[in-house]
Amino acid sequence: MSDQKIYYKHWPEGVPKEVDIPNKTLIDFLEDSVKAYPDNIVSYFMGFELTYTMLLDIVHRVATKLTELGIKKGDCVAIQFTNNPAFIAYYYGILKI
Repeated sequence: MSDQKIYYKHWPEGVPKEVDIPNKTLIDFLEDSVKAYPDNIVSYFMGFELTYTMLLDIVHRVATKLTELGIKKGDCVAIQFTNNPAFIAYYYGILKI
């Protein structure tokens, strides 16, 4: 068979077969979103609206505090939260280290 993937024969018209994925981290994407949509809401939870700008500020504070506690790049860090915005902030804060 040729180099073409077998499922390409069923591929929808107009849908690209290749996607250009930028060489960026999730933190880079978050920072891009803050620049583009600083006041847009990332999360709405129990009446609290979290904007991109607020989220990035919390992410920086979480990363700083975890670093002060001795967490460093490459360490394993567990996250246990209920389904709420704190999970988002801590997830990105850990990635920021």
